[in-house]
Amino acid sequence: MAKELIQRALLIHLEDGRHQLRSFGIEDVLGPVDFGWRMQREGDWLCIGSGVLAGGIIPGSNRLIFAGRSPLWGGFYVSTLGGAA
Repeated sequence: MAKELIQRALLIHLEDGRHQLRSFGIEDVLGPVDFGWRMQREGDWLCIGSGVLAGGIIPGSNRLIFAGRSPLWGGFYVSTLGGAA
């Protein structure tokens, strides 16, 4: 039996500082950017997460990904931090 891949994301609400750690299956969301995009429907969240390849030996796969709505220009943004995942 194959082990199900689980993704996790740390969510921080920008208005009041609420936070939560959310887990979901790989079939639900493509990755942290897709998850961040979907979370904008629920409110003004900054999503921090890593992809399913994090922790592997592939160069560049250990990037921590930040996704959310920019309060400065009002658009959706994605930023990454190398080696942090």
